Amino acid sequence: MKKTTNHNAFVLNHLIDHGYITPAIAQQYRVTRLAARIFDLRNQPEPVNVYSELRYDDLGQRYTHYFIDDLERETQRGLRRVRAQWSERHALAAA
Repeated sequence: MKKTTNHNAFVLNHLIDHGYITPAIAQQYRVTRLAARIFDLRNQPEPVNVYSELRYDDLGQRYTHYFIDDLERETQRGLRRVRAQWSERHALAAA
C-alpha cells in the first residue's frame, strides 16, 4: 500500500472521528502535505465533502482548518462500517 494511501486513510479517519483536522495535527502523524490529501479525498470516486476556512492562531499565523459537517460524518461512518463488514465476510469466505 502506498504511503499517500495510508495518509489519505488517516486524514479521512481523523475527519470522521473528530470532525476536523489542521496542519499541526496532521504533522504529528507525519502527514506534511495535508492540502494534497484533502484534494485526494475530494476527488476520489466516492468524494468526501471537506470544507475549509482560514484561521489565525494566537501569534497571528494563519492556517487552514478543514472540517466535515455532521451529515457527512454519519455518511462516512456508515460507509466505514459497511466496508469493514464486507472485508470481514470476504476474509471468512476466503478461509
